[in-house]
Amino acid sequence: MSEIVPKLGTYIEVIAKVTESITGISANGTGNVQIYDTPEKLTFSSSMSSNFKPGLDYPIILRATQRDDSPLNPPLGFVNITVTYTVPGKQKPQPGPPGPNGNQIMPFRPIPLPINTDRKVLWTRLEQIPESGIIVLSAKFPKAAQSGRIEAFYRKSRASRYLSRAESPSRNYIQVEVKNNQKAQPGQRLPLVIKVTEMIRFCNYKVFSKGSLVQNGRFSMRNRKQHDHYLRINYAMIPQAKLLIYYVRRRNGEVVADAITFPIEDIFKNKVSCS
Repeated sequence: MSEIVPKLGTYIEVIAKVTESITGISANGTGNVQIYDTPEKLTFSSSMSSNFKPGLDYPIILRATQRDDSPLNPPLGFVNITVTYTVPGKQKPQPGPPGPNGNQIMPFRPIPLPINTDRKVLWTRLEQIPESGIIVLSAKFPKAAQSGRIEAFYRKSRASRYLSRAESPSRNYIQVEVKNNQKAQPGQRLPLVIKVTEMIRFCNYKVFSKGSLVQNGRFSMRNRKQHDHYLRINYAMIPQAKLLIYYVRRRNGEVVADAITFPIEDIFKNKVSCS
C-alpha cells in the first residue's frame, strides 16, 4: 500500500472524462495536483535583489498565504525570521605529510590554506502576520559580510533566501529609494532618498524610458551619507521609468552606481471631462 501512496511534494495527474448522455459526445480534461503537508506557504517577493550592499538597508518583503495564494484563515500567528551572514574565519595551519617515523615534516612548497568562514546571526525576530499577509522589514549587513541568508518559519512552512555581497573594489556603495513608496505621476515631483557609504559632494542621475534618455542631471549630497531629493516626472516617462544614479571615485576611478525602476501612472496630458 505504501508503494502507491504519493510522497510529499510530488504531482498527481487527474484525468476526467465526461460523456453527454443524449448525444454521446465525450470530452477529456487533465490537471495536476501537488501534495503538501501544510496549508500555508511563505514566499519572498521577486522584487528583492539577490545582492546586498554592506552598510545600507536591504529590504525584506515576505508574504504569508495559503497554498492557493488566498489569505490565511484567522487567527493569524507569528513568523520567526532570522537573518545570518558569513565573515572570513581564521585560517588553520595545514600540517605537512607524515614522515617515516610518524612525525610531521615541513613540505617543500607551502600547502594552500583552506578558506574558512564563520556564520553570525544579524538578528532574529517574531513578527505578527497582518491581515494583508505581507511583512516588510530591512536588514543592514556589516562591511565584513561575504554572504547572507534570510530564513522564515511559520508553523510547518519555511522559506529561505541566499544573498551575495554586491561587487565593489573599494567596498563603497550607493542606494536610491522612492520615499514612502509614493506613486509617480506626470507633472509632480517624486520624493527620493539617496544613501551612500562614504561622504560625497554630488551624484549624477539619468532617467530612461522606452529605451531612450528622457532626463539627466545632478543631485547635491553636501558631503552627507544620506540626502532627500525630488525628481520631476513628465509624460515622456510613461508607462515606467528607470532611474540610474552614480558617482566616480577620485582615488581609483571606480563608478559606484545604483538603479531602480518604477511605474508611472498613465493619466491624460489634457484635462478630459464627461457630461
